[in-house]
Order: sequence, then C-alpha cells, then structure tokens
Amino acid sequence: MVVRTLRSYHKIEFPVFKVSDEPLIVDGLVFVNGRVVDDRNVPAETLGQRRLLTPHKLAKIKHLRGNIVELIADNVCVEGWYLDRLGDPFKYKRTKKLKVITHKINKVVYRNTHSILIVDGVNFPILVERPPSGSFTQILYYKEYPWKLYSISDEWKKPTYKKA
Repeated sequence: MVVRTLRSYHKIEFPVFKVSDEPLIVDGLVFVNGRVVDDRNVPAETLGQRRLLTPHKLAKIKHLRGNIVELIADNVCVEGWYLDRLGDPFKYKRTKKLKVITHKINKVVYRNTHSILIVDGVNFPILVERPPSGSFTQILYYKEYPWKLYSISDEWKKPTYKKA
C-alpha cells in the first residue's frame, strides 16, 4: 500500500482517478469492490491505454482529478483511494492544514490559449485556462507562502483553512 501526502504529491502521476475502495491486484487484474478497473496484462503504458485495449468488461471510473488542487478540493474526509495515470493505486492522506486567503485580481492579461492573473499580495503571475469569471481569487498557502490558485469568485471571502 502506497500512501501519498502533500509532502510527496510530486510523485503522483496526474491525472488521478478516484475509486471507492482499496484496489486489489490479482494475476495482473486490478479489482475495486470485485469489479475490474485495470488489466495490467495488456502491453500498454497508461491506465487509459490498457482500458481501451483490454477484452475484460470494466467498471466505470467517473471521478478524475487533474492536479493537486483538485485532489485537495475533493470531498474526502481524511483519506481516499486513487489510481494514477499509470494505473498505480495509492491512498491520499490529508496531513496538513493549508490556509486559504482571498486576494483581489489587479490585472488580467489575455492571451490566445490562457489568461495571466496579476493578483494583489502574490508575487508571481497565475496562469488560468480561460478568462476569470470573478474579481477575487482564493489562494492556498503552504508554509505561510502563496502556493496555488484554489478558486475564483465574485466576492471577497474570509480566510479559512483546507485540510490537504
């Protein structure tokens, strides 16, 4: 059993897929609650490629988390099971409390494929895929420093904490 935390998140191969219980590996097949979710006997590198090529009937995997912020924002209490991009199962365990602080967006620089946010009180530009729909950002703080964009909103929100 591999346990990942915020300290070891760089070892996670995103995107990850949430599964309801601990995966069990038997003869190259990965089972969750008695249903096949991956076939490691198929000669392919990633979980998605193997799922496309396997002859087995597979259980659906619906919940995709594309990055660490989506994993932190997941509504799991303390820990949950996931399969990473390569099909490796791991348990993500929340061990730290991160502060979430609201900042005003000072400027938006529009580009062809993304937008760049200049945020009050944050000393680095933030890239987003589309123009922001609000004028405030919630920023996750790690070790008292701004770290990642958590969300964008129309109104200022009081500082809070998020278990990560």
